[in-house]
Amino acid sequence: ANESNMIMMPATQYRSLTTKMPSPRVAVVIVNYRTADQTIASVQSLQNQSYASLSIIVVDNDSRDGSAEQLQAALPGVDVIASTENGGYTGGNNIGIESALADGADYVLVLNPDTIAINSEFISRMVDFAERHPRAALIGPRVHWRQVGEIQNTILEFPWLHRRIRGVVRRCLRQPTPARSASQARKAEVLSGVCLLFRAEALFDVGLFDERTFAYIDEVDWAYRAQTQKWDLWYLPIDSIVHEQKESGYERGSTVEFLLKRNTLYFLLKNRRRAQAAMYTLATVSLGLWHRWTGTTRHRSWLGRLIRAYRGLWLGRIDEVMGRPQS
Repeated sequence: ANESNMIMMPATQYRSLTTKMPSPRVAVVIVNYRTADQTIASVQSLQNQSYASLSIIVVDNDSRDGSAEQLQAALPGVDVIASTENGGYTGGNNIGIESALADGADYVLVLNPDTIAINSEFISRMVDFAERHPRAALIGPRVHWRQVGEIQNTILEFPWLHRRIRGVVRRCLRQPTPARSASQARKAEVLSGVCLLFRAEALFDVGLFDERTFAYIDEVDWAYRAQTQKWDLWYLPIDSIVHEQKESGYERGSTVEFLLKRNTLYFLLKNRRRAQAAMYTLATVSLGLWHRWTGTTRHRSWLGRLIRAYRGLWLGRIDEVMGRPQS
């Protein structure tokens, strides 16, 4: 783990430094990068929350387009932090989380900026559940995808080889993906980072996001570390937000796909799954060559970037190939 990006304090020490309030303090952290209007709408949608002990922190990831000033003008009472660099999803959220913890938050809700709250009680209900389950490090609610009624599958899995083989077989047989984000509360291996309630005690115990990933697979890494520390992750069927995820940017050969593949290999190597990492490398490079040969990708230089990143990871040159991707 990248220990320089983590807060490490014994949980017992953390408890001794805080004074429990009648209502636990919750800080919402939202990271903005050149989407000020969208972020403002997200924050304003939280204003009808029934939970009283609520504060909001917006981190502007060095947008350099006037976003920080626009956010400050439009959101009085919101703590707007202007970062001097774009640290991605992980770096930006870590800035906000550190600020929340320093201010004594008992819980931190990490929320994507492309979200609109649709339930005025979802935060209070999540906190109530967390207070009744002291080993719940992380809670994820039911998320609607682009429109109310279309449920996003936010219960994810660790990217172990047998899971990927099972997924390939299911797609070949044209079998639908099981709907895991259903109507029952359940423990989860991994929860999507779109809307997550972290227990402050767990953040002190487990640490923050690994900033080397920049974005994507970060929630997988955090979940794995949490579970090695015997913390639980819970999915709750509580309606919360609409995730207004954009439709472009996720195509084959995109930066998103590059980050997903690079960070997955990083995760496997980081956790000493070298045999699985080797097979993952072979499979993804072979698939990339196939798409390039058949002309099914528009990004001709993408595979070269990925191979260079893979090579650096296998050679242990982590600092050279991780972090913000070069275009």
